Amino acid sequence: MRSARTSPKWAEGHPERKQLALRIRNAVLAGAGLIFALIRVTSGAPHLGPAWSAHEGHGTPGTWTATEDRCSKPRTWVGTFTGTSADARSDIRTGIGMDADVTAVGQQFPAVDTGDCGTVFAPGGGDAWIADAAGSAFGACGILAWIWFVPVRMLRRSAMA
Repeated sequence: MRSARTSPKWAEGHPERKQLALRIRNAVLAGAGLIFALIRVTSGAPHLGPAWSAHEGHGTPGTWTATEDRCSKPRTWVGTFTGTSADARSDIRTGIGMDADVTAVGQQFPAVDTGDCGTVFAPGGGDAWIADAAGSAFGACGILAWIWFVPVRMLRRSAMA
């Protein structure tokens, strides 16, 4: 069994091949880390504004009616939102925290629509903004770490040479 510190078979006895193998491994890991961070930022950031707006008490009040249990993990209920000043919107998910209250199709809950394309929130917004903010911040830290460890270190290394 080969340890993580040993070089691949084709690089044994060849220091330049070993350096190439390490650079390829580091490039793959850095690329995967950047992709993960970008996905995390782009999945949380678009929902942060509407979730915060609901938390601040803004949005169109209305009623959300459960129409389907998607039976996913975590459990996701989908329904129809009918606002006081807007047409009904269908295929709308509930915000974080509302799913725990839904037990059957047809149940109705007061909700607030703040402009998120597929989610409505409980009046007062709940804690949905915390998850979106934490995920976006985590992804942003990953992007900053990638910037520091990849291009900045390359520039520093080339300046020293």
